[in-house]
Amino acid sequence: MEATALEKKAIDKVAKEVSRRFPELAGTRARVEPTKEDRKGQANFLLTFHGRVELPGGKSMPRVVRVIADASGKILKLTTSK
Repeated sequence: MEATALEKKAIDKVAKEVSRRFPELAGTRARVEPTKEDRKGQANFLLTFHGRVELPGGKSMPRVVRVIADASGKILKLTTSK
């Protein structure tokens, strides 16, 4: 596999975990970007998920979840912003 492509199976694995933790992001597609290789020379990828969270009072706010994952879909780091 080349360092700039992440297999659909790996993307689906990450998306399943993200939608489990953040149900409001279920069904969203991730933007995938390659990152620098880690110390072992393995390629890692940044997956970014965008969605909206419904708040009390009928308001909503954007939610962005950023995931660093390896080529097999193992999540190495997960962060969210509000």
